[in-house]
Order: sequence, then structure tokens, then C-alpha cells
Amino acid sequence: MHARLLALIASSMLLAGGAAAPDGADGFPHRPIHIVVPFPPAGPTDILCRVIAQRMSEDWSSPVVIENQPGANTAIAAARVARVVPDGYTLLAAMDVTLVLNPLINRALAYDPLKDFAPITLASRNTSLLSVRAADGRRPSPSSLRAPRPIPASSTMAPAS
Repeated sequence: MHARLLALIASSMLLAGGAAAPDGADGFPHRPIHIVVPFPPAGPTDILCRVIAQRMSEDWSSPVVIENQPGANTAIAAARVARVVPDGYTLLAAMDVTLVLNPLINRALAYDPLKDFAPITLASRNTSLLSVRAADGRRPSPSSLRAPRPIPASSTMAPAS
């Protein structure tokens, strides 16, 4: 199952809820499309989805609405999208957390990433970096990463997304 989850995340980011194609694609869409973003507004996923939604709206001459629903490590939004009617009008901006990590750490999820979603497209790729200020004169090396040392009180560390 884990290999299938990894293959799914490697090939998808925007997912259709309910794992089904829209019925009667003639004239699709007939009403607004909703993209559920499992993060607060103004973050990278939200901004990317707003750019995609703008283009979808222009191409289809139909509104595309972004709905931010953060919480529970993306599981709240995923569970909500999994419960909607599978008509192609509700999409989920899924992440590796949604499709791979949540199922690994929580066996009682309200969604199944393999059964409840159908992949549409890979919308982005990202790279995680560990960095230091150049002015500090530090240059991380494999040996310095293996041998942690006390962090001076004047240092600050923070996650960023």
C-alpha cells in the first residue's frame, strides 16, 4: 500500500473528490468549481491555487472559488472533499502530508487517499533547504550536520513554508 501511496503523490497535487469524472462533460462546468486548499490564505499553496483558479476561470468562463480550510495536518479539508458528490466540481490541493504521511501516522483517517480521490495534475514541486545567514560565516558541511553542537542564545531558528 505504501508504494501505491508514493506513486499517487508523485503524480498528483490537485485531486478530484470522490474519484469520479464529471457526468455529461458537455458544457462542463455548469456551476462554480471549488478548490479546497488545506492551508491558511497567502501561503505558497494558496497562491499557486489562486493562479490556477484564475486561469481555469478565464479558460472556462466560469467562476473558480478558492476555499481555505486549514487544520489537522490537512486531514480536515481532505475528509470534507472525500465526502462531496463526485461530480468534478470540488477539487483538493493535496500534499504529500495528505496522501502519504497522514495515512502512515493516523489509521483512523476519515478518508482513504487511494479510494476517495482521483489525481488530476502535478501543480508544483518544491525543495526543502537548510540555510544559514551568509554574514555568520558558517558553512554547513556533512560533518557539521552530523555533529550537533549547542546553539548560541543569539541564534534564532524557525520553520518556514
